[in-house]
Amino acid sequence: MRRSAGTLLLVACALALYGWHWHRATFPQMEKSPVFFAPKPGSLTVALGAGFSIPGIHQIFDGTDLDDVIRMAAPDLPPGCHVQSGPKPALVDGESLELSWNEGQGVEIKRGFMSAGQRMILGVRLHPDRMTLRDWEALPGIGPKLAERIEEDRQKNGDFGVWSEVQRVKGIGPRRIEALEKYF
Repeated sequence: MRRSAGTLLLVACALALYGWHWHRATFPQMEKSPVFFAPKPGSLTVALGAGFSIPGIHQIFDGTDLDDVIRMAAPDLPPGCHVQSGPKPALVDGESLELSWNEGQGVEIKRGFMSAGQRMILGVRLHPDRMTLRDWEALPGIGPKLAERIEEDRQKNGDFGVWSEVQRVKGIGPRRIEALEKYF
């Protein structure tokens, strides 16, 4: 059986549209998304956002702390501007950072995490206690209802600690744990 050229063209257009939509959903805040990303051993993957000279996904290497990242990636801060003092926990793989300058108060750092979809594509391990409802829904086989049950269980019974503890949620069994373990 031979397929017509029109059918093949229609399938190719549908796949291209799907790929474009999926790409935009995964990297919504980035003007130019990575075409190829190969994490290097000993590096952290961090998303730099507002306030940085070159926002986007960057690899940070061992020994680089938050102050170093700000000095390297935000050289355009106003003269005499200082980063607000206080404890600054170490950078975490999959973290997102934004800077805002408050007149006379220095630079305020907003820390968060990339979406689960971004972290999965970039090969950054997920942690069950850092997931949002939307992050749970991004996992294959986890729909809105199961994601809600997971979040309700975490609110009621506390953090999971490790991925295997998610089995305490109704609807998550050993097979699902094993299937999704590659992301955690």
